[in-house]
Amino acid sequence: MNYLIGLKDMYLNRKKINNLEAMIMAAGRGKRMSYMTKFLAKPLIKINKYSMLETNIKKLANSGINKIVVNSSYMHLCINKSIKKIKYNTRLPKISITFEKKRLETGGGLKNAINKFKTSELLVINGDSLLHYSEKFCPIQKLYSNFNNQKMDVLLLLSKKKNTLGYDGNGDYKKMNYSFASKLTRENSILSSKYVFTGWQIINKNFVKDFSEKKFSLKKIYDIAEKKGRLYGVLHTGLFFHIGDPKSFNLIKNFINSKRVNLK
Repeated sequence: MNYLIGLKDMYLNRKKINNLEAMIMAAGRGKRMSYMTKFLAKPLIKINKYSMLETNIKKLANSGINKIVVNSSYMHLCINKSIKKIKYNTRLPKISITFEKKRLETGGGLKNAINKFKTSELLVINGDSLLHYSEKFCPIQKLYSNFNNQKMDVLLLLSKKKNTLGYDGNGDYKKMNYSFASKLTRENSILSSKYVFTGWQIINKNFVKDFSEKKFSLKKIYDIAEKKGRLYGVLHTGLFFHIGDPKSFNLIKNFINSKRVNLK
């Protein structure tokens, strides 16, 4: 049975991405990073010579994404300059940038940019969320292959806590199937939550457009989708690097250097 599940998992991840657009969340202040974000937007912090933002842009490009929108607020001019430099040195999809004079939070930032997208399904990722994986288990392809807008409004990419570095929380969601998209409910008993949200997801665009608020968190979207039975999750089979403060940053940086982890 496990062999058959593994075969299906590999098949799903071979499905080619033909029509998917993406948004990278890069407007946050990153206050918990302390001195590291005093003069720098958090997604621009470098690991292995490349900023987290550049690493994620290249991952999206390599997976077949043809359009990327990046939202900005804190240190937005640095974000703009960095993206221009990346585009100059690398062949990338079309990238546009939105600016929020006053931060709209994650949900509001997505809604503010919603008219820039043509596709009905959007890949949304945190600019400071780093994943490591082999090519045949690309999480973007896994999300894309598993998303079904007939029964889902949101599909979250989750990681086992034991495969998450830099995270010291209690987890987010209950146990789920290894290879298939599973309906999610937030764990009431936080001590038994074994799965952590990575900050990568696919969201139904029309679901976001229905919100009347201008400023709100994506968590509100998840909670409503969960109540409707339309919140699902799929499991990331690689590593998730959770960079929340200088301590976790140094831990992850040392791990990547010592293990010679390639983040490309």
